Amino acid sequence: MSREFLSYIVDSTAAPVAGIALVSTWIGYEVGLIKDAIEGLQKMASQGVIAAAPDIGAYMAWMSSVPFRYYSILAIVLVLTVVLTRRHFGPMLKAEHRARKEGKVIRDGAQPLMPTESVLGAEPVAKKWTSGWVFAISILALVSITLLGMWVTGADDPSKWWETPFTDALMNSDSATALLWGSFTAYLIALVGGLVSRSLSIAKAMEYTVKGMYLMVFANAILLLAWSIKSATDAVGTADFVVYAATAGGVPALVVPLVIFLVSMFISFTTGTSWGTFGVMMPIAVPMAWRLALIQYPGNLDVAYTVMFASIASVFAGGIFGDHCSPISDTTIMSSMFSASDHIDHVNTQIPYAVLAASVGIVLYLLFAAGITSPLILLPIGVVLLVLLHYVISNLYAKKVGLPPKVPNYVVGASGKEIE
Repeated sequence: MSREFLSYIVDSTAAPVAGIALVSTWIGYEVGLIKDAIEGLQKMASQGVIAAAPDIGAYMAWMSSVPFRYYSILAIVLVLTVVLTRRHFGPMLKAEHRARKEGKVIRDGAQPLMPTESVLGAEPVAKKWTSGWVFAISILALVSITLLGMWVTGADDPSKWWETPFTDALMNSDSATALLWGSFTAYLIALVGGLVSRSLSIAKAMEYTVKGMYLMVFANAILLLAWSIKSATDAVGTADFVVYAATAGGVPALVVPLVIFLVSMFISFTTGTSWGTFGVMMPIAVPMAWRLALIQYPGNLDVAYTVMFASIASVFAGGIFGDHCSPISDTTIMSSMFSASDHIDHVNTQIPYAVLAASVGIVLYLLFAAGITSPLILLPIGVVLLVLLHYVISNLYAKKVGLPPKVPNYVVGASGKEIE
């Protein structure tokens, strides 16, 4: 497998999954934004500015928006489709043929963000079977301690953290501290497990601990520079300009989710931040969707709720698009990092897939604007359309470049001649 494909799989199962996961560090932030937006509408209703306000909890509004998050769902479906069919298009097709045919997981001249082989060596240090279960226990500890840390740091009284409901604690948790506790616990378990099982000597364990820290230096420098670019775009008001330009005129209520999705896509791609996009767009998307629906469909709260849920989803889906493929997104950078892939190669090979999923999402929002508002109808249409487009585009591109769309396993026959 090419490193480009590996980093695409990592990236496509990161932000798109985290954005719709029922339990994650993301959900607390997302629910908090929805809560603030709904409370703002409730305040406006109490002042008589609008006829009615949403009578729903923030967490339930978040849950109700999940079926409308077309990009996140389709991005996950697409990576599964690509893995199962082994059909590719764009630069990824050439990368996979190179890896299978020549055995080069990275192209000649590529510069991986994390040069794992050159620093740690290509061969595994610990070869005993015990390293497998030590790894599994470490990952389990990472997840469980992080979740527990979020509960403790988000509790009203940390000394009695169990008395605070977990969903409430998520909205107020310190995810950075929780992740620090979880990752350090996982490291300690891996260290002790390696020493006890004699898979590693103390000298080797310390050597590779230091080398692991060294591998992070260059990647952290890239992240720091990416954050600097984000700060610059914030300073010149890129996000505010795009938002107000899109919402200056009144638009049909059913078109609002499409507008919000397109604006969120642009902001997240150019700024490289999904959370920043969420923070900018949610205070505008929810009131805009609710108020336009009340004006255009007076007395029909079902339409107002549906448009609001779809608009909430479009903020998250559009924000995750940029987080998924922007070259200055921290998750895109870290996907390149931990897959030991050249960052620009990762971005170039992934963008065609991200654009395909986003294009199908736009079609679904257009159908929503046309009056087909049920995700039970739209999602199956989107999945079928995505799979068909993937098949057609892979065939057309393969013919253009003269390669088979389905990457074969190249082997060398007894005669020394390469066969498939």
